[in-house]
Amino acid sequence: NKWIPNYVIKNPTDSRSVILSPEQCKYRILMIHKEKEKLKDKNILKYINMGEDKDYNTRPTCSSRGEKWYDLGLWEFADALWIEFYYESYRVIANKGSYESDKFYGITFKKRRSIIPYICNLNSTLFVLYREVFGFLSLGLGALKMPVYQVELLPVIKFDLFSREHKKAFLKLAKKSGTRDIESIFSELGASSPEEISLDKVKSDRRELDKIIMGDILGLTDEEQLEVYKAVIDLVKSRIEKAKS
Repeated sequence: NKWIPNYVIKNPTDSRSVILSPEQCKYRILMIHKEKEKLKDKNILKYINMGEDKDYNTRPTCSSRGEKWYDLGLWEFADALWIEFYYESYRVIANKGSYESDKFYGITFKKRRSIIPYICNLNSTLFVLYREVFGFLSLGLGALKMPVYQVELLPVIKFDLFSREHKKAFLKLAKKSGTRDIESIFSELGASSPEEISLDKVKSDRRELDKIIMGDILGLTDEEQLEVYKAVIDLVKSRIEKAKS
């Protein structure tokens, strides 16, 4: 038998970058699919019995699984991880082989060739605007939550609109900036108020991505893209200040 380290990301702060490598995860998750009868003389059976001694098997989620209350089922690794709650640092994580906890929504793409373009699309500043408009306040500090059904309704760019040049640029951006820490949206856009916004203050890799998504593909002028940045800063700042008051 070969032991596989089942890495699991439990908290958004476990990875502050867009690209998540399994080794970054602090935790492991134990996957047991066999019935107890087939685990005799195995130490793992002692672990299961210990859980039953503590009545874990009677808790609603565990008991709903039947006799194999400890079996989490067969999972596929999601291609991307959408963070359930958002405060002021936005990112959709590209996943390279980790399981996710309930703080994330796993996104799986139908075709492997669409992974990088769509993850880049989801990390554009336009999606920060979407979260501000469609999310709802969930925590006392002003964090936004977006349920699964709302995420499913968000518009994405058709794959056919991504040219070969776009895909090459996305791949270059992923290699250059995929592992850097994503900072607060104020730092990413280089402004703490709408009045301070200018295109040259936006972080260079973010600006490069937004120029492709908002400019080349969606056809927004520089002035219109500037208005998107101003709206994002205004909405985030207003939400946080409202929560503090």
